Amino acid sequence: MEIWDVLDAHGRKTGRTVQSGTKLGQNEYHLVVHTWVVDLYGNFLIQKRAKHLEWMPGRWTVSGGCAFCGEEGVDAAMRQTREELGLNLASYKFTKIERSRTDNNFTDIYFVAGAREEFIPLILGDNVADAFWTSWRGMIEMVQRDEFMKYEYLGMLESFVCKGNVFTM
Repeated sequence: MEIWDVLDAHGRKTGRTVQSGTKLGQNEYHLVVHTWVVDLYGNFLIQKRAKHLEWMPGRWTVSGGCAFCGEEGVDAAMRQTREELGLNLASYKFTKIERSRTDNNFTDIYFVAGAREEFIPLILGDNVADAFWTSWRGMIEMVQRDEFMKYEYLGMLESFVCKGNVFTM
């Protein structure tokens, strides 16, 4: 069973911990991370969640999940990317571009950019059924077909990507 740090409304650790799945109170949060892996041509590495998963089975997403007790966002992003895609990437490769707050969680959004060869081999974890590279447009078409997770921050992300920020990291 996973243990989460409980965060306050400002994203600071309160000193309390809970088991994953515990209903948090008002103004209580836990940390979630999303990692967008992008190649030098602007293609994104997306993954399909395994069908046995309780939350969003068979849905295309990016690498991510909840931070464990004691983990900082970048540590959780590194762990999730390693567990889900088999990518053992150094912390300096992760650039945090945003923190959003929804419901009872804070979500730290990371980018990892590089040559596609840096992301080989892919070794899919038990919670991942498939992975492939797609363009921004291809991904948005998947969102429109309800195949890819419609992240609330996609508008911000599109603005970030279209300004070419991904390739200057």
